[in-house]
Amino acid sequence: MEAARTNGQYFWSSWMRGLSFGQLAWTFILLSLADLMATVQLLDYGIAEGNPLANATYLLSGPDGLIVYKAFLVTLILGLTWVIHRKRPALAINLLWASLLLMAVIALRHLAIIWYVVT
Repeated sequence: MEAARTNGQYFWSSWMRGLSFGQLAWTFILLSLADLMATVQLLDYGIAEGNPLANATYLLSGPDGLIVYKAFLVTLILGLTWVIHRKRPALAINLLWASLLLMAVIALRHLAIIWYVVT
């Protein structure tokens, strides 16, 4: 079943496009920082990093290497979406929304794991 359309747009289209690239980018940065803090806490509890590349970086370089790795990924994602935004702003906004949704799912997963470990 398809969502109801009004004037050729879905009901959420104007709301999703109402936020600027900068607002979405800062939200992505904040969610990434929350992910990093949760990851460090989970590593303190002895739970391994789920991303194999991030886990290898952590094992080789410790927490500082993990911070550099995650900062590089955030910079890469935002840099690529910024380049896309110059030519196709709507696509870049959609990519940032998808990134935010993925980060939200990861954050909820981290919270569930932390809750399970603590209780």
